[in-house]
Amino acid sequence: MRKRAIRIISCILAALFVLSAAYMIFASVAYAAEAARRDETVYVDMDGDGNITGVISSVYLGNSTGADTLTDHSSLADVKNVSGLESPEISGDVLTFAADGEDVIYQGNGDAANLPFSISISYTLNGRPVEAAELAGQSGRLGITVKTANNEKRTVEVDGEEVEMYVPFTIVCMYTFDETFTNIETSGKLTSQAGSNSVMGLLMPGLRESLNDLENDSIQDTLTIEAEVENLSLPSASIIGIVGLVDESDLSGLDDVQTMIDGLDDMESATKELRDGAKELRDGSREFTDGVLEFADGSQELTDGAVSLVEGAAELTDGIGASYDGVDQLYSQLGSALSGLGGAGGDTGAGEGGGGTETGSILAPEDIETIKAALMTAGNENAEAIIAKLTNSLTALAAASAALEEIAATQTEMAGRLQQLYEGVGQLRSGLAQLYSGSGELTMGMYDLASGSQELTDGALELADGAVELTDGIDGLYDGLQEFHREGMQELVDETSSISVSLSRKDALLALSDSYNSFSSTEAVSTGSVQFVFTVEAIEPELPIETPAPEEAVPATAETEEPGFFQRVADWFKGLFS
Repeated sequence: MRKRAIRIISCILAALFVLSAAYMIFASVAYAAEAARRDETVYVDMDGDGNITGVISSVYLGNSTGADTLTDHSSLADVKNVSGLESPEISGDVLTFAADGEDVIYQGNGDAANLPFSISISYTLNGRPVEAAELAGQSGRLGITVKTANNEKRTVEVDGEEVEMYVPFTIVCMYTFDETFTNIETSGKLTSQAGSNSVMGLLMPGLRESLNDLENDSIQDTLTIEAEVENLSLPSASIIGIVGLVDESDLSGLDDVQTMIDGLDDMESATKELRDGAKELRDGSREFTDGVLEFADGSQELTDGAVSLVEGAAELTDGIGASYDGVDQLYSQLGSALSGLGGAGGDTGAGEGGGGTETGSILAPEDIETIKAALMTAGNENAEAIIAKLTNSLTALAAASAALEEIAATQTEMAGRLQQLYEGVGQLRSGLAQLYSGSGELTMGMYDLASGSQELTDGALELADGAVELTDGIDGLYDGLQEFHREGMQELVDETSSISVSLSRKDALLALSDSYNSFSSTEAVSTGSVQFVFTVEAIEPELPIETPAPEEAVPATAETEEPGFFQRVADWFKGLFS
């Protein structure tokens, strides 16, 4: 569906550039209810060097009143009636046609000297000027220059002053190159379609002079093309000339040019405000980016600190664990020691029968005397000595018993203190166990903090990267707006300020455009139009003439015929939408 629409649009655009075809075919329908008019299409043949080899003009005469005969004043020679069989009556420059109420179309040969503009074509090959005949089959860097000149200079009145201006013409030059042409450079527009390249140049000779704007490079009168070529074969080129201006610089297409220029001043102010706003946005973005970068740095420091805390907490946990192990071992040893001493609160004092005497002896004095009497009765001569030794032994035994009592008392005191130490170590052991558990939880918490802090840091860094890209983008926006304001809008305002001086010439240009509506008429035409179609001869190598065998002959079919001029124009426009 899209291809069909493009094909239709292309053909319509082609028809707009070659109005003569429409006039010839549909004139009787289009103007059946209108006043008689004269429309003319001039076909100009040129050789490869741009020399004119023939001028044929096709003239359409409208017959809105249904007159039996129509007359025309023409400078054409060898006139032929295309719409009827009867030849016209010729008297000087007056042609009289039998119309029988119908429109009339006729053709004749024109004088090239009367063309309103001239076209010159020149070539270079590897920088050397050459003629077209030398180019066929050559290879190298080809240069093509198409230069136009306006021959219709008129003296007109502008603001009470007589000035010289040119009738405005728009000349469209079209070249098509096949794949043997590469590295194409042109001052016109280059498009590619279906393996071929097309160049279009839009030339307006004399317009800069008419606008008194000689420095305006956007208005061209010359098309240049350069390309690398192999075995050169250059197809015919098409050049269309139309009265008036057909691109965006068309003064006749603007209802109020001064309003546009006033609007440019407002637009210039608006772009300045937009530029200033972009500057504030850029400054704010830079501050935001700096803040995000500082936040990212702080977050990174937090992460590093959290990692250090994790490491410290882990070391603390390990230390607490080691301390617990030592205390637990001490607790066990103290428990064993207490068990050896009878346990906590065990009996470590002297026996109940171990009470001493004032003499420090285990036996009472009366007991000793009883033992002594018994020994003497028994006739033991050594009873005194034995009693003395016994007394000494008993005295020593009493002293030892007292010492044991002191040791027992000391042992009891040590057991009590050891019990207190045991209980204290037990409390310490329980506290270390709790501390170890809490330290483990602290380590895990620190680990979670470090992980969260790292995620925060990563997010901050991504945010910082995005902020930097945002700032860079805003910087680019600001620079672009600044350049647009400085070099774009300001330049446009400056250029249009010079054009506004030329606005007083607008009416004169439009009047000149309306005044030129005929090529061959020898009298003024009240209602009419004229356009020019130039065809530049192809440059091709000469091929040897060969007579194919009968069975090799290829019958001519519609598919093998070379497309005509109008089809080539339509195909070119189609390429603009591909």
